[in-house]
Amino acid sequence: MEKRLFLAIALSLLILLSWSAFISKTQHIDNKAVTDKIVSAQSVTSPAVLPVSSVVIPEEKPLRPTEVLKFSSGSMELSFDEQRAAIIEVLFKDNRHYTFPLRSGFLTDDGSLRFKKINSTDNSISFSYQDQNKRIVKTFTFTKPSYTIELQINVENLSPAPINVPNMLLLGIANQAGQNQQARYQDVFLVNNDKSLHLSLGKSHRLDSVKTLGYRDQYFCAIVSPVEGTFTGYIKKNNNVSEIGLSANDVSLNAGTQIGHSYRIYLGLKN
Repeated sequence: MEKRLFLAIALSLLILLSWSAFISKTQHIDNKAVTDKIVSAQSVTSPAVLPVSSVVIPEEKPLRPTEVLKFSSGSMELSFDEQRAAIIEVLFKDNRHYTFPLRSGFLTDDGSLRFKKINSTDNSISFSYQDQNKRIVKTFTFTKPSYTIELQINVENLSPAPINVPNMLLLGIANQAGQNQQARYQDVFLVNNDKSLHLSLGKSHRLDSVKTLGYRDQYFCAIVSPVEGTFTGYIKKNNNVSEIGLSANDVSLNAGTQIGHSYRIYLGLKN
């Protein structure tokens, strides 16, 4: 009887110890599985909670002209970069104050020359640059109330020897970055040998014998036509920006002489 009692107690203790060990092992496995799921979930969702400052978004480098000059002609208000004698943007006041950006409109050099405003009237504004070799005067003359402009560029050789004068005109710089809402509407059009062509800003182009060059977005455009001479129209793409302009061979200017270049410009609603 006593042997049976001791045997029953021993069996009970053995079952109790075995059950405790089983429960402990099972809980360890379950906790590890749950931990793995949490780690896995954190690794998936963690990018969504990264701080905004850790996300690098490439942006177009903004222009920082030393001084911006405002000039009004009819319903247009133009912002000039005085040092480069170039148009930054055009505000069309009678069309919901729409801003048409050019960034470096009608730049006539590589941007290294430093101009200064020398004259301004109701319908014109002039800029001048001078060094020991040359003097350059750029005059924009506006026809009110239309959107046409005459651009006259005069270069005088002040040196005792011949100099080479660059013959180019930058129509503007287009921003093709994704955040620009007008990027998908922008294109370039030109007249080449009496044929009208449309070019994408997605890659660089060069075309000879261009008589008219234009750049437009969804609503407005800028068009330029040389009064005389043979020019090459070009698009020079660099990352998210594209330069649009005209170029020709340099002009050799004898000592004490001067030369003039004339352009007709239209800034306004596209057809």
